[in-house]
Amino acid sequence: NEGSSIKTNDLGNLLMYSDGVRIWNSSHTIVPNRNDLIGNISSTNAAFIVLLTLNSRYFYVFTQSGVGQLEIGLRHSVVDMCLDNELGDIMPSQKNILL
Repeated sequence: NEGSSIKTNDLGNLLMYSDGVRIWNSSHTIVPNRNDLIGNISSTNAAFIVLLTLNSRYFYVFTQSGVGQLEIGLRHSVVDMCLDNELGDIMPSQKNILL
C-alpha cells in the first residue's frame, strides 16, 4: 500500500511499523490495542512515528485519513514501549486524538 512508517532504536533494531490503520511490533504481530487507527492505507502519509520523550518509552504515531472517509483529519496516538511485555502498545486513553 502507499503509506507506511517504521521506527527503530538507535542501534537499528526494529521497534514498530504502521500502515496508518494497524501497528505491528518487533515480533511482527499487531499490538493488542490495535486495528482501528483512523488512518488510511492509501494515504501517501498514512503514518508517521516520532519519539515523544528522550527516554525512548513513548512514541507519537500520527495518522492521516483518506479521501472519502467519514472521520477525516490528522490524528495521533501514543505508543508506550513498556506495555505488552515491552513490545509496545497503544495507550487506550491516547488513541486517535484529532489534531
